[in-house]
Amino acid sequence: FLEVADERCELQVEARCWCGERATHNARMVDGVQVYEGETVVIGDVEALGDHEPAEVSYE
Repeated sequence: FLEVADERCELQVEARCWCGERATHNARMVDGVQVYEGETVVIGDVEALGDHEPAEVSYE
């Protein structure tokens, strides 16, 4: 998206990466893997599907 963007605006509040450097983007991680499809935001979705353990969802 950055390649085709008309404008790039930096946040007024500086976001930090887990490593302490300045953050350049954010991503939704499901079980440690960055996902590109599905719900935009997953809030409070802790129910397991069937007999499976619920996925660990985080944002980085």
